[in-house]
Amino acid sequence: MKKVVHLQKKLKIFFRKRWEIMLFNLMTLIFLILVLFIIKKMGFGNYGKKIIVRNYLDVSLSEENKIFIKIKKKLFHLIEREKTYEIKYIRGKNNIGEIKEYFDVALKDQDFIIKEINSSKFFDFQKKAIILLRNPISVLNKIPINFLPETELKSLIYEMAEFEIVEIEKSDFKTFFEKMLYLKFKKLGEKYEEKNY
Repeated sequence: MKKVVHLQKKLKIFFRKRWEIMLFNLMTLIFLILVLFIIKKMGFGNYGKKIIVRNYLDVSLSEENKIFIKIKKKLFHLIEREKTYEIKYIRGKNNIGEIKEYFDVALKDQDFIIKEINSSKFFDFQKKAIILLRNPISVLNKIPINFLPETELKSLIYEMAEFEIVEIEKSDFKTFFEKMLYLKFKKLGEKYEEKNY
């Protein structure tokens, strides 16, 4: 009888410990999901890798005036494959000719950088990007692009907006950091209006 009681006690302790471990694991999982959600909403995890690209294949406009750039990308530094990116934060004005002309001048026969941007929507798998040019006279040319300060990179979306080739897509600025970026565009627009007043 004593053995049975002792065994029951041992089983109770065992199951209580198992339950505590399961509860702890569940709480940890909920906490991690919450942290990932905050990271996603704030925009910390939105920016992916930077890729150096030489030349581009094509640029096109969708029916909604979204701009798509087609490039050749090296896979594992060996195999080349075509990749299409949607250029984020801007949209065309039914002016594909102007956009192609600008890209031919700005990007033909020179290296440029594609900075990948992960969508803030969980089920949006279309790769988005912004296009950057490296400062050609920089003393930091030997530094890998992922460690380059933003001041050494020129974003083409600013220039395209300044030349009025594109419109700023306000709905793309969703995360905290993107809203800060939108303020820069707003200031750019205000400066342009003052200049032409």
